[in-house]
Amino acid sequence: MPNIIITGAQLYNKGSEAMIYTVTSELKNKYPDHHILLLTNIEHDEKDVREFPYELITLSFYDRLVLYFHLTPLYELMYRVTKKRSIRKRMDKLRRAFLEADQLYDISGFGLSNQFTLRHQGSYLLNLLLAKKYNVRAALLPQSFGPFTYSKTLKPFMHYLLRKALSYPEKVFARESESLQHISAFRPDGVTPAMDLVLTNKAPEAKHEVNREAVALVPNKKLLNYQPKEDVIAYFSNIIGFLESKQENISLLYHSREDKELCEEILESLSDQSRAEQIPVVEVTSENAEEELHNKKFIVASRYHSIIHAYRSSTPALVIGWAAKYKALLEYFNQERYHVDISSLQAEKVMQQLDVLYNQWEQESAAIEKKLKTLDQQDYLL
Repeated sequence: MPNIIITGAQLYNKGSEAMIYTVTSELKNKYPDHHILLLTNIEHDEKDVREFPYELITLSFYDRLVLYFHLTPLYELMYRVTKKRSIRKRMDKLRRAFLEADQLYDISGFGLSNQFTLRHQGSYLLNLLLAKKYNVRAALLPQSFGPFTYSKTLKPFMHYLLRKALSYPEKVFARESESLQHISAFRPDGVTPAMDLVLTNKAPEAKHEVNREAVALVPNKKLLNYQPKEDVIAYFSNIIGFLESKQENISLLYHSREDKELCEEILESLSDQSRAEQIPVVEVTSENAEEELHNKKFIVASRYHSIIHAYRSSTPALVIGWAAKYKALLEYFNQERYHVDISSLQAEKVMQQLDVLYNQWEQESAAIEKKLKTLDQQDYLL
């Protein structure tokens, strides 16, 4: 049974889970006789591994180097000396994974840029170089790329690697025009503009009519990279205060496990703890995301795939983000008036935008539903 390798995903992030679910569903339909395995950079909880329906293999940067340069004997010796154990069987398993594969799909979302460590970039590019070495067809599914700005010393080497690795995949999809521009410097031809695969891979199913009776907040821990924690918490606390003044039902959703603590800290910041007790903190999964968001008037969100799921349910969003992908998504749906850049966030302006959305959410929901019907579906698979 041939392998299909998926790279660039992890199980603790619900956006990544959604992409895994979308891609594997399509792959099983098209290639029912293939074995799907996920190669990941990080160790996952045993519970996650047990519950994951496909094979999951952890592959470090050094594992990739060893496979590519045939350094297993040296690697084995190092492990025996420093860690007192053998890794030969493990490396043989990793080699067989590529030897028995005929397709590789990267679903990083965002994984190749100078914003990541050299080791992270190296792991991404080695995936493609290994695919080339073992004659495995490859595709980079819709994601963000770049920028690729390096020091004078690193620039020649990194540009060489980028050109060599990015020339190999048969299909490459860039999610934003900015990403298309970045990657085209190293792959001038054969890059296709595309919306997020969770949004476009399968047309949203018609939803039964429901009463939209609540508003959800979806914070993102990464906001703390751009604003002090106390400011971020204050923004969401003020939003909660506004919604409570309108007698709205409110819930806090975390779309990644790392966001749960921030949700709890937002509730703890409320002066009246009896109010906090009435606001549930709910984990959103790739399976229940659209159902969870379908009964909301709108959401205030900073997790990209929570916005994707909301739009698939025709649920508007006030988006607090930082990357080009947020702005590009909202522009596509003609919702850019509800985009807030966290790096230049002004509390008064946020509340004004919130007030506009509160009064116009029904019209915006209808506009999103209409736009959904015009989405072009693309064939991402090989």
